[in-house]
Amino acid sequence: MKTKIHIARFSNVLTSAASPNRFSTISLRGIISIAVITVVLLASQQRLASQSTVDKRESVDVELTGTIFQCSESVVGFCAAGTIATGPLKGTKEAAYTGAALSAGMPLVEPATTFSYSGVQVFHTEKGDLHMSIVGVQDTTRLVFTEIARVTGATGRFAGASGNLFISGTVSTDGASFDSRITGEICLDRSSR
Repeated sequence: MKTKIHIARFSNVLTSAASPNRFSTISLRGIISIAVITVVLLASQQRLASQSTVDKRESVDVELTGTIFQCSESVVGFCAAGTIATGPLKGTKEAAYTGAALSAGMPLVEPATTFSYSGVQVFHTEKGDLHMSIVGVQDTTRLVFTEIARVTGATGRFAGASGNLFISGTVSTDGASFDSRITGEICLDRSSR
């Protein structure tokens, strides 16, 4: 019985919208306007909510200068420290190397002057730290190197981040300093913010 009443009321609203009674016409237009506004607001709210949880991709293209030195913190006996003057990683870098292999681990095809290495590094910035594992190759004859750095953890604005960075550059003739460029992308997690 209630269903019939609702249908009858709706039918009355529709038929009275066609009549010259201005109040009924405004009511129908008002209902339609409210429905449209409600749909638009709900869609906007849902879109904003989904955007706030989407990862923000931040491009990195900065210069890193630093030194390589002997240290007891490293299994293989050497570490690195550096400085980044601009960009999202502006701050300092510390690295401790955990493995190395002459001939890049391929003595039958690579000379002993090319070696591969692995390690861990941390970029310290004013807004948080970015922890990474690294694997690299250095040619001590040509004085060049390249690394892949994978995000393994972070604090502050980098908390929950993921991504990969690529570090390539030159080494001084004495092997004690380097100049390099870091490129890549860091995905900042926005789901918890």
